[in-house]
Amino acid sequence: MSRATANPPQVMIGCRTDIGRVRKMNQDSYAILEASEFDGRIDALVVVADGMGGKAGGEIASRVTVETVPSVVIEAIADESYTVTDSELGAILQEGFSSANDVVFTQGRANPELKNMGTTCVAAMLRGNHAIIAHVGDSRIYLCRNSAIERVTEDHSLVQEHIRSGELTESEAKVSRYRNMITRAIGIAPSVAPEIRVLEMISGDRLLLCSDGLTNMVDDARIGAIVGLAETPQDACEHLVELALENGGEDNVTVLITQFGTKVPGGPSTISSVLQSYEPLHSMPEAYVAPVRRRNQLNVLLLFLTLGLGVSTFMMFQRDYHFVTAVPYVKHNEPKVIVPPASTKLDLTHLEYADPVAVTPKALRGAPLACDGAGNLYGIALQSGAPVRITPAGKVTLMVASETAPAVAETGKHWAVDAQGNLYVSSRFQKSVSKYDPTGTRVGSFGLGKLTAPEAVAVDGAGNIYLVDGGKLIVMKALPPNATTPGATNGTR
Repeated sequence: MSRATANPPQVMIGCRTDIGRVRKMNQDSYAILEASEFDGRIDALVVVADGMGGKAGGEIASRVTVETVPSVVIEAIADESYTVTDSELGAILQEGFSSANDVVFTQGRANPELKNMGTTCVAAMLRGNHAIIAHVGDSRIYLCRNSAIERVTEDHSLVQEHIRSGELTESEAKVSRYRNMITRAIGIAPSVAPEIRVLEMISGDRLLLCSDGLTNMVDDARIGAIVGLAETPQDACEHLVELALENGGEDNVTVLITQFGTKVPGGPSTISSVLQSYEPLHSMPEAYVAPVRRRNQLNVLLLFLTLGLGVSTFMMFQRDYHFVTAVPYVKHNEPKVIVPPASTKLDLTHLEYADPVAVTPKALRGAPLACDGAGNLYGIALQSGAPVRITPAGKVTLMVASETAPAVAETGKHWAVDAQGNLYVSSRFQKSVSKYDPTGTRVGSFGLGKLTAPEAVAVDGAGNIYLVDGGKLIVMKALPPNATTPGATNGTR
């Protein structure tokens, strides 16, 4: 489904959404409101939401959000006494997000089949040469100026927290097992705090709002190149969605692009350098999009032959959206049946247990014993006293280099393991905490000269180290590599 509209001469808008290649339901929703809805006080309002939660919960959460946010804005702007400054517009958007959160959270609590539903959301309110943007979750907004692209929102996600703290790089975050865990969204808590920004726009600027179905499938450089080279916002939306589908289409994908004023012809030399790292995009749309379109057509043909004409016809004409004349112009079809989602939370309290069996013949000391996030066990070898890792299959590996194992055995009476398999050894003799990575390589010692008698040690999910030092519980906060923050505990190699 796609939509294009224009508010001449200031704003042109394009949009496309797709269910993707894997999902059975499109839980993305969007809204486009033009200047006429606000008596000309605002040039446009656009909203994109990516729902989550059960069979139908995510679809409902996103749809409620793209209806509620515009309704709040329209009601506020209708008050002719409103001076409508940028700060007031930001406050209106924040109120829209809060109202949507109230509705989604209340419905989720009242209906067991909608429990834990929620949605990410990005919105942009356009007026003159200013764009007031708001976001929660990992849906994103990008600014494309003269074919150079910049992400203007920061994901509210667990991996983004790890990137910010220096625990993960951008490339590591893309393959992290926690990449789909968001830390802020509409409907998952009694209140929500969207981030609000004001952007100053120039003629030719394009704002891109999208769900993570695009950004998980297409890298930022390629997104920027396509948005910059496409003739119209609608062309860019079509190309981006097609590329996301070609790359796997693992999630619903929604792309909405607004253009301010007239597109700047051509592009800067920096775009050429960006494209050199990727497949050529010299001529759009045919040189790049036509091969994609041909492969898609072949896939559709094979699907028809496999499933039969009857099934394919049903699938082809089934739609997740329909047009309406009222705000927000495009709506999801109501689900025919709401099936309560099966609970995925494991009840640890009432589990039964099988008879005990040996995991490994390796002899271990009585304490300590720990597990990491991948199910590996860690213990102390009985003979050498060195820490070892035992996989779920029973394979045993030494956690420290063989030449340092005796020293660790002598000094490391207390130790801990984090979720990534890094080992932390507390030493009363060296008055420090030594750290080893999962390969057994010593990373460094921390707390030298600042600890008195460290004993028990623990590490939380953010990498903060907790110690019992001389009977007192202390913490060494995790910092990015090479941090120069006052009070930082420097590691020695």
